[in-house]
Amino acid sequence: MRSLSFDGFRRRQAVERSLWAMVAMLLGTMAHGGPPGPPGLQPDTNSAAGGSAAGGGAGSAGMLANAPSNYVWIPPGTFTMGSPPKEAGRINTEGPRTVVTLTKGFYMDKFLVTQGEYLAVIGSNPSYCAGDTNRPVEACGWFQATNYCGKLTARERQAGRLPANWCYRLPTEAEWEYACRAGTTTRFSYGDDPGYTNLTKYGWWHENSCSSNKPPGNSYFVLGRYYQTHPVGQKLPNPWGLYDMHGLVSEWCQDWFAPAYPGGNVTDPQGPETGDERVIRSGSWLDNPFALRSAMRYHVPPRNVSGIYGFRTVLAPVRP
Repeated sequence: MRSLSFDGFRRRQAVERSLWAMVAMLLGTMAHGGPPGPPGLQPDTNSAAGGSAAGGGAGSAGMLANAPSNYVWIPPGTFTMGSPPKEAGRINTEGPRTVVTLTKGFYMDKFLVTQGEYLAVIGSNPSYCAGDTNRPVEACGWFQATNYCGKLTARERQAGRLPANWCYRLPTEAEWEYACRAGTTTRFSYGDDPGYTNLTKYGWWHENSCSSNKPPGNSYFVLGRYYQTHPVGQKLPNPWGLYDMHGLVSEWCQDWFAPAYPGGNVTDPQGPETGDERVIRSGSWLDNPFALRSAMRYHVPPRNVSGIYGFRTVLAPVRP
């Protein structure tokens, strides 16, 4: 059990900068090194859950003939990125609203990368809430996430399952929000849900991720409650068949963070060329419900690790 102490649940701009700094002080570890697993903890090596193919029809332009069954085809299209000024729970980095056109489709894993998948590619499991390898990998920094993508790409090319001009990578921030919204314009992909009455059907957040009694295995102890991650894919998917886009763990994106969107109309944005912090999207098991909205965004130094950070992968042609 890890015990964390901070002044309540609040906008995670403060939490994400301090959470693992406090853990490091408590455990005597460096925050950028990740939380060590308890002595003797040996996660099993079962592979992650898969899923049936979903998304765009056979023969769609730019698609692979034999894409992995757990990847959803996300077709090219146009959407409005960001939130309207009066959206409940909005923070000031969610604007100005920008019309984004993505000219190329891509595949996105319908699930978060699981501990089993990470272990099979990297050979180790950084997660604290280990034991069930269908849980999402956590305690991953941006560098660990991109390293996983690179090694997965190399493995699949070597096995002859991936063309040389395709790769696994993190989604851009625009790709992530486009896929999360799945054609919707509401606060969540299933509706506005002003009272959060349906959120528990779609996502894991602090109220449905905790217990007053210590559960089996490792857990985080926060404000008198015990928290664990949950296996992926237990909640309802969004309209495009993607699971856990609202909560469970927050997801690293490829982009450097910009404090504001460009506004107007943009095509295939990839974020700033340089920066100090990377973008993270989606809320987590730690968060209040407003943080699970489709437009919510965070910014974190790429070396930071935390039990609330994970990722999912995109499969797409290599960019020129």
